[in-house]
Amino acid sequence: LRDHRDQLVLELAKKVDVSLVTDNQGMLSIRISGGLPLVDKDMSAKLEAVVDPSNPNAFDPSFSQIFYTGAGSNFDATTLIHGGELGGLIDARDGILAGAIRQLDAFAYGLADGVNQIHRGGLGLVDGAAHDFFADLSGQASVDDAARNFGLSADIDPSQGGDVKNIAAGAVANPVTGGPGAAAGDTRWIERLKNLRTSGVATYLAGDVPGTPTGGTSTLVNTIGQWVGDIGQGAQSAERSLAQQNAVLTSIQDRRDSISGVSIDEEVSELVKLQASFKANAKVLSTITDMLDSLFGAL
Repeated sequence: LRDHRDQLVLELAKKVDVSLVTDNQGMLSIRISGGLPLVDKDMSAKLEAVVDPSNPNAFDPSFSQIFYTGAGSNFDATTLIHGGELGGLIDARDGILAGAIRQLDAFAYGLADGVNQIHRGGLGLVDGAAHDFFADLSGQASVDDAARNFGLSADIDPSQGGDVKNIAAGAVANPVTGGPGAAAGDTRWIERLKNLRTSGVATYLAGDVPGTPTGGTSTLVNTIGQWVGDIGQGAQSAERSLAQQNAVLTSIQDRRDSISGVSIDEEVSELVKLQASFKANAKVLSTITDMLDSLFGAL
């Protein structure tokens, strides 16, 4: 039963970092970070994934937090979960992925704003009015969630009642009709969008207010290239750390097995010794019996 209990503890330790205390009667207490009791002798608590009512991630309706239920308490214990598979998933979701999403938001806002600023100065085939190519995101309190709201403007998108003829490709009014729209085939203005690839502009960072970028000057290509490079470098670092930790884990497991495990060779050797000792004792008893028989026969 204790072996079975130890195996269950090992399985639990794979999921979350735990600390163990055993009393003088062999009863076990298991606690997670912060001293929160998960098992206390014959009493147990429960960790349960509960969908977050505030739901900060609209793309994932199953976005959950870890709630602790035990000893008459029920509360959000997500921040107390460290280590193990569960702790790693939470760290990745709330740390690495959340940061990447905010970087994507900032890039999406910068892309939409940069294209729209150029697009408003050109002419479409319909009229001489200024139109946005991407949806105008300047009404947001910050650039956060820009990627979620990124899309074509209502003036351009046919599914929103727009018309692709409003794409401002032309540079001048139609010389034949006198305008107000550009002539068919005039793409001189849209060529300016290529400058976004090589022109340095002030970049937005997570949390920036629209219209007030706080990042350094960079091109859109360099910005996204650096971002992707950082993600790739982080992935490589994680893989190297994983390989190192696996080597440490294997070493510790081998050491544990050498202490607690059963060696067949050692057990066979001990059986041989016990068998030889048994035979020796049997010979002594046999000799004593013969001596007693001879003594009684002489009397």
